[in-house]
Amino acid sequence: MADSDPAIHAGDALFEEFVEQVKQVLEHLYDFAFLQQHPLARIYDKDGDLSAKTAGRQLRQDLLAVIESLRPHDRAHFRSPVARLYNILHQYYVENLTIREVAIELGLSERQAYRDLRRGQERVAAALWDKRLPEAPEAGTAPASDDFSFDSELARLKVNFSSVDLASLAQQASASVERLAHQHEVEIVIHQPPQPITLFTDPGIAHQVLVSVLSYAIQRALPGKVGVEITSNRQYALLTLRFSVQSPLGNTTSVITKLAQIINWKITFALQADNMAQVTLHTMPEKTTILIIDDNEGWVELVGRFLEGYNCVVVSPTDQEDSVQQVEDLNPALVILDVMMPKRDGWEVLQRLRAYPPTARIPIIVCSVFNDPQLAYSLGASAFVAKPTNWKTILETMEQLGVI
Repeated sequence: MADSDPAIHAGDALFEEFVEQVKQVLEHLYDFAFLQQHPLARIYDKDGDLSAKTAGRQLRQDLLAVIESLRPHDRAHFRSPVARLYNILHQYYVENLTIREVAIELGLSERQAYRDLRRGQERVAAALWDKRLPEAPEAGTAPASDDFSFDSELARLKVNFSSVDLASLAQQASASVERLAHQHEVEIVIHQPPQPITLFTDPGIAHQVLVSVLSYAIQRALPGKVGVEITSNRQYALLTLRFSVQSPLGNTTSVITKLAQIINWKITFALQADNMAQVTLHTMPEKTTILIIDDNEGWVELVGRFLEGYNCVVVSPTDQEDSVQQVEDLNPALVILDVMMPKRDGWEVLQRLRAYPPTARIPIIVCSVFNDPQLAYSLGASAFVAKPTNWKTILETMEQLGVI
């Protein structure tokens, strides 16, 4: 082989087998069902410290990290030799372009693109080979603390967006810290807004953020009242806590701020005159909601990656059996619908969405391995995209529908 990486040896049958395993995983990078069952994922789960689902996700994260490690410096030309391996791997495996499209993008022949793709597979395998992937802890030893760190917990967290009332969230959070407030001789007073303020967020995460911020305020406030005011403008809603403190406020822990960032909330702190503290939660600005009805988690995440940099949020129903009701509740700008799902026929979902007045006008892209666009259009689809697809096709279709 022309590649000079010390880990790659043409006659090393064991390494060649490892390359083939890495290739299999790369080709199913967003198919979590495949990743969870693949032998490489079991390396993360020999003693049962991680669930199979978590092991598959960790394997995918490691592969993506290796690909990103090959990214050249910013001054490297897109088609330069130093950038070629990274671009081949990223466009083919991450962006889902065909090898022909990759070759055109990079100004190569298809034959050369295939050769470079193989070199890229070997480079990724070599990086994992040298790293040997995370080894399972020996029997009787404690698992690595990184496996259970806050950041790893965040990585495993699944975000489910829905419409919620901010004042109701504040009341529920207040009830959770009521006993702590009583112990500190603090009364939480929530000033209700004149009109309900509805947010599109994850209720569970939002509740935890509010509980944490209220607890933070209670433990620093002087005996008395912690006022909570809820307001909104055209872009976002604000939840502001005001209370008296004895000492400088200081920022809250990174745990709370990281948790808030998952739902695109921001926390700010200020110490005003007379030692009056103010903590403000800035909620998520209005974004275009894309609802994906598909049982393949990897596909949902892949579309999310396609739309990085766009003012969009990608969500999926928490209950596939009640997806029509969730479409009505969320009122998304677009629905991307698969037709082959274990609990419901996607064709039936399409017909119900079109027959139901609250959802009848929502654009729907049918995206399926069943390449039957005529049937999709006859049942009311706005567009049809055959799987497998790539980011260009998805973005072009969304642009044609006026979604982005």
